[in-house]
Amino acid sequence: MTEEIVTFYAELQRVEGAPEHVGMAALILRKANPSGVPENDAEFVTQILIDTTR
Repeated sequence: MTEEIVTFYAELQRVEGAPEHVGMAALILRKANPSGVPENDAEFVTQILIDTTR
């Protein structure tokens, strides 16, 4: 485990047959919490733009 900033990269792919979508969505990153203790929950939420028509 580290207290330093960790580089993160992800690529989202549209599932075949899913409808096209253009607009804002929420990207939610949640910290692992194997203890299940609510006080240890943490998340980061940011808005992203999705355009599946490209």
